[in-house]
Amino acid sequence: MPHRHSVEYIKPRSGRSQHSATPHVAGMYENQAEVLTPRETTIQPSPALRPISGRLRAGVQRNCRADRRTKMPKKNAALVVCVLTGLCHWHGARAQSAGDTVVTVGGAWLNLANSSSTPFESRSAFGDFTSVGTKAEVHDGLTAELLATHLFTDNIAFEAAMGAPPTLNAYAQGTIAPLGENGPQLPLGNLQPLASTHAWPATALIKYYFRVARSRVRPFLGLGLNYTWYSNIHLNPAFSQAAEAFAGPGGAVKASLSSSWNPVVTAGLSYEFSDRWYATASLTYFPLRTTATIQSVAANGATTLANKTRITIDPITVFAGIGYRF
Repeated sequence: MPHRHSVEYIKPRSGRSQHSATPHVAGMYENQAEVLTPRETTIQPSPALRPISGRLRAGVQRNCRADRRTKMPKKNAALVVCVLTGLCHWHGARAQSAGDTVVTVGGAWLNLANSSSTPFESRSAFGDFTSVGTKAEVHDGLTAELLATHLFTDNIAFEAAMGAPPTLNAYAQGTIAPLGENGPQLPLGNLQPLASTHAWPATALIKYYFRVARSRVRPFLGLGLNYTWYSNIHLNPAFSQAAEAFAGPGGAVKASLSSSWNPVVTAGLSYEFSDRWYATASLTYFPLRTTATIQSVAANGATTLANKTRITIDPITVFAGIGYRF
């Protein structure tokens, strides 16, 4: 129970001036000599102060209600902006970090606008001849690609890439004269395409991811090595028939493309749009070269005619895919 106190002034004893009157807490003690049990008293505000006290209490209540109305919407608005933009870093969020493996599947467009070739060179028992003015180029292609990326640290990763073999078509211009200007000639511009093949590019990369591991958007750069080989080479029927004429009865025509090792550079970004799902886009370049050889082989296995050209492909690969983090 609260103790109630009231303050009163008592008269001074004899011999003391009235100005020496001291306040006395009545009810706390029965007299000045003996301590007794305190009585319950209440401190009441002065009647003159009651209106001021009421106004202060009402003002404090209004301020509290105003704080609740104004502070909560600001927090909610900041949260909405953070979620909608995807730029917030959640404490404890685990995006691409050390030990993770991300498998990505997507499509790739092969931009081969820079492809070119040297003139065809022919060698036979009649000598060596160069068909001046002949050239070949490879047209653009599309393929599917699979990437497997493992992060050794939050920023450094190893990636292996393998695509479904795209079909590359080679188109040629000029007139080939394997025995020189006085021998048989074959216009190449009418043979569309001159040849087609399946390319098998396998690539290994070391990639560096920028920004911290919990970032939703992470740009990256990569350097690596590519190995490309070819299969299912098909020649235009008209070109194949002309080559068979040099092979003779029982002979055959053989075509090959040399495999090659090539340096690779890539750049792109990864975007985490769900807990374990990513969208990835990249631009990759490697200087791809191959030597095309077309041989007319006689029935006894001897090469009667060999035509060669050095083809520069130099693909710029644009990739987009969806990845899952394990």
